Amino acid sequence: MKLAIEENSLSQRLTVINSDLRDLKGKVENGLFDIVTMNPPYKAKGTGIESTSQAERIARHGVECSLEDMCLAASKLLKYSGKLCVCLRPERTAELFKSMQKYKIEPKRLRYVSKHHGTPPWLVLCEGRLGGNPGMTVEPQFAVYDGEEYSPAMKEIYADYLFENRGEKP
Repeated sequence: MKLAIEENSLSQRLTVINSDLRDLKGKVENGLFDIVTMNPPYKAKGTGIESTSQAERIARHGVECSLEDMCLAASKLLKYSGKLCVCLRPERTAELFKSMQKYKIEPKRLRYVSKHHGTPPWLVLCEGRLGGNPGMTVEPQFAVYDGEEYSPAMKEIYADYLFENRGEKP
């Protein structure tokens, strides 16, 4: 992460804090952030086939970090009206909403992501707002691929990255 920040000349704007999110006291000031993004383990503790590798089990299953841990940390880090953005498996949407609301983060925007148009989603993107009023916008499903190629929407998102070395735009 530090190398990526340096290579992209972002050291004046980003700071890496390598810490357990359950132990941030004294490492970062509470109520300081406009936005917190998290990509928690996709599977809940005790669900699915857990890897025998400890690192993979921690990364994929909530053995070290629950959605509740994540929402509690975000509620402390965010300014009032700050945003929490999460990428998660769709089957955990209800659990995510429950954890967000417990810590006064109101789900405000939701978008399901599928690999192809017409296929079930494999990810959900959710944005919540600390202290937000009830009411949520559900956006159209996002497809990553159109046939074997990236969808036009995906190409638009990655335009600079995909075409920067070729000197062209989609």
